[in-house]
Amino acid sequence: MVFGCGFDNGGTFKEAASGIIGLGHGPLSIVMQYRKSKFSYCLVAEENETSKINFGENAVVSGEGVVLTPMVKDDDTSSYVLRLESIKVRNTNVANDKTKIPSGTGPNYPIDIIIDTGTTLTILPPDVYQAMENELVKAINKKTTPDPTKWLSLCYSDVNIDDVPTLTFQFTGIELELPSSNTFVRTVDNLICLAIVPDTLPPIFGNLSQRSFLIGYDLENNQISFKPTDCGKH
Repeated sequence: MVFGCGFDNGGTFKEAASGIIGLGHGPLSIVMQYRKSKFSYCLVAEENETSKINFGENAVVSGEGVVLTPMVKDDDTSSYVLRLESIKVRNTNVANDKTKIPSGTGPNYPIDIIIDTGTTLTILPPDVYQAMENELVKAINKKTTPDPTKWLSLCYSDVNIDDVPTLTFQFTGIELELPSSNTFVRTVDNLICLAIVPDTLPPIFGNLSQRSFLIGYDLENNQISFKPTDCGKH
């Protein structure tokens, strides 16, 4: 097993962090070096709990509530890529519905989105994000508050996380309903803010959105499984 140490590191990681584990399908990944075609992890929602990762047969995700979606093959990246077909705010689809969004101004689906544990926020193309935010603002129906850090686009000072609408990401063949605590986070000045941002960078399904799911990667069958799980007890 080959691993290395960094001496000139950048990024937004805490000083106590020892480093980053590589789980992609590039040659330096621990998954590739370990020669296991399956791995799974479960990211906890609370900081005082510990997330877990499994390799090999211990990583098989099974039981009630499991859903499977194929990965998009992309030889140009060592990342894992899913196909996002649309997003729903509660039961409202924010695809380009001519009755709600003028033709030509709605989000262009499907999009290929990287699923990544090393990125905190979920990143969406500006057109997809804006359609989703418009529907969220309408559904929440409260006055928004600017984020003083200017990192996040949609914040509220008088709304509880438990009261915001759920978001459902529709990947190929599945609907993944995210808990509100996966999509909104509490920030400075007791604000709650949407942990999803618009950017022209490649779309990413970040680790906050992945919390409270047991997520299994089957590299042999080229698919990813999701199972709602209390990761602190898993």
